Amino acid sequence: SPTNLVWTCPALPSAIINGTQFDPHEAAPTGGTFVVYAYSEYNGCSTTDSTTVQINPLPVVSAGNDKVFCENVGSVLLDTMANPFNVKFGIWSILSPSTPASALTTTNNPPGYSYFFNTSVAGVGNHELIYKYKDLVTNCENTDTVLFQIIPIPVANAGSLVDICTDHGLV
Repeated sequence: SPTNLVWTCPALPSAIINGTQFDPHEAAPTGGTFVVYAYSEYNGCSTTDSTTVQINPLPVVSAGNDKVFCENVGSVLLDTMANPFNVKFGIWSILSPSTPASALTTTNNPPGYSYFFNTSVAGVGNHELIYKYKDLVTNCENTDTVLFQIIPIPVANAGSLVDICTDHGLV
């Protein structure tokens, strides 16, 4: 085996760690194409080789803004909240341990799925969800979270029955 194997990347030298590893995080957030060279030596003989490394940027993902819902809203379609627009390839999950799993439902919606969050099932409180999206071309994935605050249904009380005559003043 080689006694000396050293990697170099002239276009992005900070991506090489100790001459033995390439760190793709150094190319963030835009990515790019880099040529990486290897030098090895064995018993006084040496050689070099190169390879091209394509670093793809992570997809920009948004689960939408945090929202407040009344407990009686029912099912909220999550597809319309997320970005990128082609959300049928994303996956929603519940992060909050106190949120019932049944509060998040999925329906088949070719070519992917639609996700719904049921405020009545979730109940009053804070519920954090995560949206994960995978770019189908680059296979890179990214996530974002959203917080839903579910508030109780307000109590309306119009009072007791009141009998009045038509000639009574304003009530």
